[in-house]
Amino acid sequence: MCPKPVVNMVVRTLPALPCSYDHNVGGGTYYGSMESCISGYNFACGEIVSFLIAVSMGSSVSSKSLNSLTLVVTPGLVFKSVVNNCNERAEKSCVNGGSATVSASSVNKSVLKFTKLGASSTAIFRVDYMIDCTQFVSGTDLSVKVAYASIGTTTIVTSDMGGSIINTASILNCDDKNPCTDDCTLGKTCSKYCSNVPKNCNDNCLCTTDSCADGKCVNNPISCDDGIDCTIDTCNALTGCTHAIGSCNDNNVCTLEYCDTKIGCVYNTIVCDDNNACTEDSCNPKTGCIFASKCCNDENKCTEDSCDRSKGCVNILTKCDDGNACTMDSCNPESGCVHTSLSCDDRDMCTQDSCNPAYGCISVSISCNDDDKCTEDSCVRTIGCFHSPKVCDITDKCVNVVCHSKFGCMVSSFVIW
Repeated sequence: MCPKPVVNMVVRTLPALPCSYDHNVGGGTYYGSMESCISGYNFACGEIVSFLIAVSMGSSVSSKSLNSLTLVVTPGLVFKSVVNNCNERAEKSCVNGGSATVSASSVNKSVLKFTKLGASSTAIFRVDYMIDCTQFVSGTDLSVKVAYASIGTTTIVTSDMGGSIINTASILNCDDKNPCTDDCTLGKTCSKYCSNVPKNCNDNCLCTTDSCADGKCVNNPISCDDGIDCTIDTCNALTGCTHAIGSCNDNNVCTLEYCDTKIGCVYNTIVCDDNNACTEDSCNPKTGCIFASKCCNDENKCTEDSCDRSKGCVNILTKCDDGNACTMDSCNPESGCVHTSLSCDDRDMCTQDSCNPAYGCISVSISCNDDDKCTEDSCVRTIGCFHSPKVCDITDKCVNVVCHSKFGCMVSSFVIW
Protein backbone atom coordinates (compact mmCIF):
# COMPACT_ATOMS: atom_id res chain seq x y z
CA MET A 1 0.00 0.00 0.00
CA CYS A 2 1.14 3.53 -0.72
CA PRO A 3 1.83 5.72 2.38
CA LYS A 4 -0.70 8.42 3.23
CA PRO A 5 0.57 11.93 2.41
CA VAL A 6 1.77 14.18 5.23
CA VAL A 7 1.52 17.85 4.21
CA ASN A 8 4.43 19.87 5.45
CA MET A 9 6.89 21.26 2.92
CA VAL A 10 6.58 21.21 -0.82
CA VAL A 11 8.97 18.36 -1.57
CA ARG A 12 7.37 15.69 -3.70
CA THR A 13 8.89 12.48 -5.04
CA LEU A 14 7.30 10.69 -7.96
CA PRO A 15 8.40 7.62 -9.94
CA ALA A 16 9.15 8.43 -13.57
CA LEU A 17 6.68 6.59 -15.81
CA PRO A 18 8.62 3.32 -16.41
CA CYS A 19 7.69 2.99 -20.08
CA SER A 20 8.59 6.58 -20.92
CA TYR A 21 12.34 6.17 -20.80
CA ASP A 22 15.12 3.77 -21.63
CA HIS A 23 15.83 1.54 -18.66
CA ASN A 24 19.47 1.33 -19.71
CA VAL A 25 20.13 5.04 -19.06
CA GLY A 26 17.21 6.36 -17.01
CA GLY A 27 14.94 9.32 -17.73
CA GLY A 28 11.38 10.55 -17.42
CA THR A 29 9.51 13.86 -17.16
CA TYR A 30 7.70 15.31 -14.16
CA TYR A 31 3.98 15.98 -14.37
CA GLY A 32 2.14 17.39 -11.43
CA SER A 33 -0.80 15.15 -12.10
CA MET A 34 1.32 12.00 -11.81
CA GLU A 35 0.54 9.50 -9.09
CA SER A 36 3.15 8.97 -6.41
CA CYS A 37 2.35 5.29 -6.41
CA ILE A 38 2.09 3.33 -9.66
CA SER A 39 1.91 -0.40 -10.26
CA GLY A 40 2.19 -3.19 -12.77
CA TYR A 41 5.56 -2.51 -14.34
CA ASN A 42 8.36 -5.04 -14.46
CA PHE A 43 12.05 -4.29 -14.43
CA ALA A 44 15.10 -6.44 -14.95
CA CYS A 45 18.22 -6.81 -12.83
CA GLY A 46 20.80 -4.20 -13.72
CA GLU A 47 18.25 -1.82 -15.24
CA ILE A 48 17.86 1.81 -14.26
CA VAL A 49 14.76 3.03 -12.43
CA SER A 50 14.31 6.83 -12.20
CA PHE A 51 12.60 8.96 -9.58
CA LEU A 52 11.72 12.68 -9.90
CA ILE A 53 11.94 14.98 -6.87
CA ALA A 54 10.17 18.36 -7.16
CA VAL A 55 11.65 20.93 -4.73
CA SER A 56 9.81 24.25 -4.35
CA MET A 57 11.55 26.89 -2.22
CA GLY A 58 9.78 29.48 -0.03
CA SER A 59 9.83 33.23 -0.68
CA SER A 60 12.51 34.02 1.91
CA VAL A 61 15.15 31.48 0.86
CA SER A 62 18.47 32.71 -0.48
CA SER A 63 19.84 31.13 -3.63
CA LYS A 64 23.23 31.07 -1.99
CA SER A 65 22.24 28.66 0.76
CA LEU A 66 23.51 25.04 0.61
CA ASN A 67 20.55 22.76 1.02
CA SER A 68 20.18 19.02 1.36
CA LEU A 69 17.67 16.21 1.03
CA THR A 70 18.12 12.94 2.94
CA LEU A 71 16.58 10.01 1.11
CA VAL A 72 15.27 6.64 2.22
CA VAL A 73 15.69 4.09 -0.59
CA THR A 74 14.57 0.49 -1.01
CA PRO A 75 17.55 -1.84 -0.40
CA GLY A 76 18.87 -3.08 -3.71
CA LEU A 77 18.52 0.30 -5.45
CA VAL A 78 22.08 1.51 -6.01
CA PHE A 79 22.63 5.17 -6.73
CA LYS A 80 23.84 5.90 -10.23
CA SER A 81 23.40 9.63 -10.84
CA VAL A 82 21.39 12.78 -10.10
CA VAL A 83 20.67 15.55 -12.62
CA ASN A 84 18.72 18.78 -12.72
CA ASN A 85 15.88 17.88 -15.03
CA CYS A 86 15.17 21.55 -15.64
CA ASN A 87 18.23 21.56 -17.83
CA GLU A 88 18.13 17.90 -18.89
CA ARG A 89 14.50 17.80 -19.98
CA ALA A 90 13.41 21.46 -19.93
CA GLU A 91 10.70 20.55 -17.42
CA LYS A 92 7.60 22.72 -17.70
CA SER A 93 7.12 22.39 -13.96
CA CYS A 94 10.42 24.14 -13.31
CA VAL A 95 10.29 27.77 -12.09
CA ASN A 96 13.63 29.49 -12.29
CA GLY A 97 15.21 26.17 -11.41
CA GLY A 98 17.56 25.85 -14.32
CA SER A 99 20.49 27.42 -12.47
CA ALA A 100 20.35 25.02 -9.52
CA THR A 101 23.23 22.57 -9.09
CA VAL A 102 22.78 19.22 -7.39
CA SER A 103 25.09 16.37 -6.33
CA ALA A 104 25.03 13.31 -4.12
CA SER A 105 27.10 12.90 -0.99
CA SER A 106 27.60 10.42 1.86
CA VAL A 107 28.92 6.91 1.46
CA ASN A 108 25.72 5.48 0.03
CA LYS A 109 24.80 8.65 -1.85
CA SER A 110 21.62 8.98 0.17
CA VAL A 111 22.03 12.75 0.68
CA LEU A 112 21.45 15.18 -2.17
CA LYS A 113 23.01 18.61 -1.83
CA PHE A 114 21.91 21.52 -4.01
CA THR A 115 22.38 25.29 -4.22
CA LYS A 116 21.54 28.24 -6.47
CA LEU A 117 17.82 27.56 -6.11
CA GLY A 118 16.35 30.92 -5.15
CA ALA A 119 13.12 32.07 -3.48
CA SER A 120 9.82 31.00 -4.99
CA SER A 121 11.74 28.72 -7.42
CA THR A 122 11.04 25.11 -8.31
CA ALA A 123 13.56 22.54 -9.58
CA ILE A 124 13.03 18.95 -10.66
CA PHE A 125 15.88 16.61 -9.65
CA ARG A 126 16.00 13.22 -11.35
CA VAL A 127 17.71 10.46 -9.39
CA ASP A 128 18.64 7.25 -11.20
CA TYR A 129 19.12 3.95 -9.42
CA MET A 130 20.41 0.61 -10.68
CA ILE A 131 18.54 -2.50 -9.54
CA ASP A 132 21.11 -4.75 -7.85
CA CYS A 133 19.50 -8.17 -7.64
CA THR A 134 22.17 -9.42 -5.25
CA GLN A 135 20.71 -7.05 -2.63
CA PHE A 136 17.13 -6.71 -3.79
CA VAL A 137 14.44 -8.86 -2.18
CA SER A 138 12.05 -10.20 -4.77
CA GLY A 139 8.52 -8.77 -4.46
CA THR A 140 9.67 -5.62 -2.68
CA ASP A 141 8.29 -2.27 -3.90
CA LEU A 142 10.71 0.15 -5.55
CA SER A 143 10.51 3.24 -3.35
CA VAL A 144 12.35 6.52 -2.78
CA LYS A 145 11.32 9.08 -0.19
CA VAL A 146 12.73 12.33 1.21
CA ALA A 147 12.83 11.69 4.95
CA TYR A 148 13.94 15.19 5.89
CA ALA A 149 15.63 18.20 4.42
CA SER A 150 17.75 21.13 5.47
CA ILE A 151 18.08 24.72 4.36
CA GLY A 152 21.51 25.80 5.30
CA THR A 153 21.95 24.41 8.78
CA THR A 154 18.26 24.29 9.58
CA THR A 155 16.58 20.92 9.41
CA ILE A 156 13.01 20.93 8.30
CA VAL A 157 10.31 18.30 8.17
CA THR A 158 8.99 17.51 4.74
CA SER A 159 5.59 16.34 3.70
CA ASP A 160 7.01 14.01 1.01
CA MET A 161 4.95 10.86 0.64
CA GLY A 162 7.65 9.27 -1.46
CA GLY A 163 7.36 7.65 -4.84
CA SER A 164 6.82 3.93 -5.32
CA ILE A 165 6.46 1.36 -8.03
CA ILE A 166 4.47 -1.51 -6.59
CA ASN A 167 3.33 -4.91 -7.82
CA THR A 168 6.48 -5.32 -9.87
CA ALA A 169 6.26 -9.09 -9.33
CA SER A 170 9.67 -10.68 -9.83
CA ILE A 171 12.46 -8.50 -11.07
CA LEU A 172 13.65 -10.09 -14.29
CA ASN A 173 16.93 -11.70 -13.31
CA CYS A 174 18.84 -12.97 -16.32
CA ASP A 175 21.72 -14.38 -14.31
CA ASP A 176 21.47 -18.13 -14.90
CA LYS A 177 24.34 -18.77 -12.49
CA ASN A 178 26.31 -20.21 -15.35
CA PRO A 179 29.62 -18.41 -15.76
CA CYS A 180 29.91 -19.82 -19.26
CA THR A 181 26.95 -17.89 -20.64
CA ASP A 182 26.76 -14.24 -21.51
CA ASP A 183 23.61 -13.07 -19.75
CA CYS A 184 21.84 -9.96 -20.93
CA THR A 185 18.41 -8.40 -21.14
CA LEU A 186 16.96 -7.88 -24.57
CA GLY A 187 13.86 -6.23 -25.90
CA LYS A 188 12.28 -2.84 -25.55
CA THR A 189 11.56 -1.08 -22.32
CA CYS A 190 8.68 -2.72 -20.48
CA SER A 191 8.98 -5.72 -22.84
CA LYS A 192 12.31 -7.14 -21.78
CA TYR A 193 13.36 -10.78 -21.89
CA CYS A 194 16.48 -12.71 -20.99
CA SER A 195 19.17 -13.88 -23.31
CA ASN A 196 21.67 -16.47 -22.04
CA VAL A 197 24.08 -17.05 -24.89
CA PRO A 198 26.88 -19.57 -24.39
CA LYS A 199 30.19 -17.80 -24.13
CA ASN A 200 31.90 -17.75 -27.48
CA CYS A 201 35.15 -19.60 -26.89
CA ASN A 202 35.80 -20.23 -30.55
CA ASP A 203 39.42 -19.29 -31.19
CA ASN A 204 38.93 -19.86 -34.93
CA CYS A 205 41.57 -22.55 -34.81
CA LEU A 206 40.68 -26.00 -36.12
CA CYS A 207 43.49 -27.44 -34.03
CA THR A 208 41.73 -26.95 -30.70
CA THR A 209 38.57 -28.11 -29.01
CA ASP A 210 36.87 -25.06 -27.57
CA SER A 211 34.92 -25.14 -24.34
CA CYS A 212 34.22 -23.10 -21.26
CA ALA A 213 34.96 -23.97 -17.65
CA ASP A 214 34.25 -21.74 -14.66
CA GLY A 215 33.70 -18.81 -16.96
CA LYS A 216 37.04 -19.17 -18.69
CA CYS A 217 37.56 -20.37 -22.22
CA VAL A 218 39.53 -23.57 -22.54
CA ASN A 219 41.13 -24.28 -25.90
CA ASN A 220 42.77 -27.68 -25.74
CA PRO A 221 44.89 -28.92 -28.65
CA ILE A 222 43.29 -31.79 -30.54
CA SER A 223 45.13 -34.99 -31.30
CA CYS A 224 45.84 -35.53 -34.99
CA ASP A 225 47.37 -38.94 -34.38
CA ASP A 226 45.82 -41.28 -36.96
CA GLY A 227 47.55 -44.30 -35.45
CA ILE A 228 49.58 -44.86 -38.63
CA ASP A 229 53.31 -44.98 -37.94
CA CYS A 230 54.38 -43.71 -41.34
CA THR A 231 52.33 -40.53 -41.56
CA ILE A 232 53.47 -37.15 -40.33
CA ASP A 233 50.53 -35.83 -38.33
CA THR A 234 50.31 -32.05 -38.06
CA CYS A 235 47.59 -29.49 -37.69
CA ASN A 236 46.86 -26.34 -39.64
CA ALA A 237 44.84 -23.73 -37.81
CA LEU A 238 42.75 -23.05 -40.93
CA THR A 239 42.33 -26.53 -42.38
CA GLY A 240 42.75 -28.87 -39.41
CA CYS A 241 44.62 -32.16 -39.26
CA THR A 242 46.91 -33.20 -42.09
CA HIS A 243 48.56 -36.58 -42.51
CA ALA A 244 51.52 -36.38 -44.88
CA ILE A 245 53.18 -39.58 -46.11
CA GLY A 246 56.40 -40.06 -44.20
CA SER A 247 59.45 -42.30 -44.59
CA CYS A 248 59.46 -46.02 -43.83
CA ASN A 249 63.20 -46.37 -44.46
CA ASP A 250 64.53 -49.15 -42.23
CA ASN A 251 68.11 -48.66 -43.52
CA ASN A 252 67.99 -52.19 -44.90
CA VAL A 253 68.68 -52.43 -48.63
CA CYS A 254 67.27 -55.96 -48.60
CA THR A 255 63.72 -54.65 -48.16
CA LEU A 256 61.39 -52.61 -50.31
CA GLU A 257 59.40 -50.33 -48.03
CA TYR A 258 56.39 -48.12 -48.54
CA CYS A 259 53.71 -46.46 -46.46
CA ASP A 260 50.19 -47.85 -46.50
CA THR A 261 47.88 -45.16 -45.10
CA LYS A 262 45.62 -47.82 -43.62
CA ILE A 263 48.06 -50.15 -41.88
CA GLY A 264 51.35 -48.25 -41.72
CA CYS A 265 54.82 -49.21 -42.96
CA VAL A 266 55.09 -52.29 -45.16
CA TYR A 267 58.45 -54.03 -45.61
CA ASN A 268 58.79 -56.56 -48.46
CA THR A 269 61.94 -58.65 -48.68
CA ILE A 270 63.58 -58.29 -52.09
CA VAL A 271 64.25 -61.39 -54.20
CA CYS A 272 67.97 -61.80 -54.99
CA ASP A 273 67.50 -64.68 -57.47
CA ASP A 274 69.87 -64.21 -60.46
CA ASN A 275 68.41 -67.30 -62.18
CA ASN A 276 71.82 -68.94 -61.98
CA ALA A 277 71.87 -72.32 -60.23
CA CYS A 278 75.62 -71.96 -59.85
CA THR A 279 75.42 -69.12 -57.34
CA GLU A 280 74.39 -68.94 -53.71
CA ASP A 281 71.99 -65.95 -53.59
CA SER A 282 71.73 -63.92 -50.39
CA CYS A 283 71.34 -60.35 -49.24
CA ASN A 284 73.44 -58.11 -47.00
CA PRO A 285 71.34 -55.43 -45.24
CA LYS A 286 74.06 -52.87 -45.90
CA THR A 287 75.23 -53.74 -49.43
CA GLY A 288 72.31 -55.59 -50.99
CA CYS A 289 72.19 -58.75 -53.11
CA ILE A 290 75.18 -61.12 -53.09
CA PHE A 291 75.63 -63.80 -55.77
CA ALA A 292 78.47 -66.01 -54.50
CA SER A 293 79.75 -68.83 -56.72
CA LYS A 294 78.46 -72.15 -55.50
CA CYS A 295 81.10 -74.66 -54.39
CA CYS A 296 80.46 -77.93 -56.19
CA ASN A 297 83.46 -79.81 -54.77
CA ASP A 298 82.06 -83.01 -53.25
CA GLU A 299 85.45 -83.95 -51.76
CA ASN A 300 85.39 -87.12 -53.92
CA LYS A 301 88.41 -87.60 -56.22
CA CYS A 302 86.43 -90.05 -58.23
CA THR A 303 84.16 -87.35 -59.62
CA GLU A 304 84.70 -84.44 -61.92
CA ASP A 305 82.91 -81.47 -60.37
CA SER A 306 81.33 -78.68 -62.43
CA CYS A 307 78.26 -76.48 -62.44
CA ASP A 308 75.44 -76.03 -64.90
CA ARG A 309 73.64 -72.63 -64.80
CA SER A 310 70.28 -74.30 -65.15
CA LYS A 311 70.85 -77.45 -63.06
CA GLY A 312 73.44 -76.47 -60.52
CA CYS A 313 76.28 -78.71 -59.36
CA VAL A 314 77.17 -81.66 -61.59
CA ASN A 315 79.42 -84.41 -60.17
CA ILE A 316 80.32 -86.90 -62.96
CA LEU A 317 82.24 -90.10 -62.16
CA THR A 318 85.83 -89.88 -63.30
CA LYS A 319 86.82 -92.26 -66.13
CA CYS A 320 89.87 -94.18 -64.89
CA ASP A 321 90.32 -96.25 -68.04
CA ASP A 322 94.02 -96.00 -68.95
CA GLY A 323 93.53 -97.84 -72.26
CA ASN A 324 95.65 -100.74 -71.05
CA ALA A 325 93.86 -104.08 -71.12
CA CYS A 326 96.50 -105.42 -68.78
CA THR A 327 95.35 -103.32 -65.84
CA MET A 328 92.26 -103.34 -63.65
CA ASP A 329 91.02 -99.73 -63.43
CA SER A 330 89.23 -98.48 -60.30
CA CYS A 331 88.91 -95.37 -58.21
CA ASN A 332 89.53 -94.51 -54.58
CA PRO A 333 87.43 -91.50 -53.37
CA GLU A 334 90.38 -90.28 -51.36
CA SER A 335 93.24 -90.85 -53.81
CA GLY A 336 91.62 -91.05 -57.21
CA CYS A 337 92.22 -93.55 -60.07
CA VAL A 338 93.96 -96.83 -59.30
CA HIS A 339 95.44 -99.05 -62.13
CA THR A 340 96.24 -102.55 -60.80
CA SER A 341 98.15 -104.95 -63.04
CA LEU A 342 95.95 -107.73 -64.28
CA SER A 343 96.92 -111.32 -63.33
CA CYS A 344 96.78 -113.59 -66.42
CA ASP A 345 97.67 -116.82 -64.60
CA ASP A 346 95.09 -119.38 -65.76
CA ARG A 347 96.52 -122.00 -63.40
CA ASP A 348 97.22 -124.27 -66.36
CA MET A 349 100.82 -125.62 -66.46
CA CYS A 350 100.32 -126.41 -70.08
CA THR A 351 99.98 -122.81 -71.17
CA GLN A 352 102.27 -119.87 -71.27
CA ASP A 353 100.39 -116.80 -69.85
CA SER A 354 101.10 -113.22 -70.90
CA CYS A 355 99.27 -109.96 -71.42
CA ASN A 356 98.92 -107.77 -74.46
CA PRO A 357 98.06 -104.11 -73.59
CA ALA A 358 95.75 -104.05 -76.52
CA TYR A 359 93.94 -107.34 -75.96
CA GLY A 360 94.59 -108.37 -72.45
CA CYS A 361 95.55 -111.83 -71.21
CA ILE A 362 96.88 -114.40 -73.69
CA SER A 363 97.34 -118.06 -72.77
CA VAL A 364 99.39 -119.98 -75.42
CA SER A 365 99.85 -123.77 -75.16
CA ILE A 366 103.43 -124.57 -74.38
CA SER A 367 105.46 -127.03 -76.49
CA CYS A 368 106.53 -130.13 -74.58
CA ASN A 369 108.71 -131.46 -77.47
CA ASP A 370 112.04 -132.41 -76.01
CA ASP A 371 113.41 -133.33 -79.45
CA ASP A 372 113.88 -136.88 -78.21
CA LYS A 373 112.45 -139.46 -80.61
CA CYS A 374 112.47 -141.98 -77.88
CA THR A 375 109.95 -140.19 -75.63
CA GLU A 376 106.25 -139.64 -75.80
CA ASP A 377 105.69 -135.90 -75.04
CA SER A 378 102.49 -134.77 -73.35
CA CYS A 379 101.29 -132.16 -70.92
CA VAL A 380 99.27 -132.40 -67.71
CA ARG A 381 97.54 -129.19 -66.49
CA THR A 382 98.65 -129.65 -62.97
CA ILE A 383 102.27 -130.65 -63.57
CA GLY A 384 103.09 -129.42 -67.03
CA CYS A 385 105.15 -131.31 -69.66
CA PHE A 386 105.51 -135.08 -69.26
CA HIS A 387 108.01 -137.25 -71.23
CA SER A 388 107.32 -141.00 -71.04
CA PRO A 389 109.63 -143.56 -72.74
CA LYS A 390 108.49 -144.56 -76.16
CA VAL A 391 107.72 -148.28 -76.65
CA CYS A 392 109.11 -149.67 -79.88
CA ASP A 393 106.60 -152.46 -80.29
CA ILE A 394 107.04 -154.80 -83.27
CA THR A 395 105.46 -158.17 -83.86
CA ASP A 396 108.52 -159.84 -85.22
CA LYS A 397 110.24 -161.33 -82.25
CA CYS A 398 113.13 -162.45 -84.38
CA VAL A 399 114.21 -158.88 -84.81
CA ASN A 400 116.02 -156.82 -82.25
CA VAL A 401 114.50 -153.26 -81.97
CA VAL A 402 116.31 -150.34 -80.37
CA CYS A 403 115.46 -146.62 -80.05
CA HIS A 404 117.73 -143.86 -81.08
CA SER A 405 117.05 -140.36 -79.69
CA LYS A 406 117.49 -138.84 -83.06
CA PHE A 407 115.97 -141.55 -85.18
CA GLY A 408 113.55 -143.30 -82.94
CA CYS A 409 112.87 -147.07 -83.03
CA MET A 410 115.32 -149.00 -85.15
CA VAL A 411 115.81 -152.72 -86.04
CA SER A 412 119.26 -153.89 -85.31
CA SER A 413 121.15 -156.54 -87.32
CA PHE A 414 121.54 -158.84 -84.37
CA VAL A 415 119.47 -161.98 -84.91
CA ILE A 416 118.94 -164.68 -82.30
CA TRP A 417 118.53 -168.11 -83.54
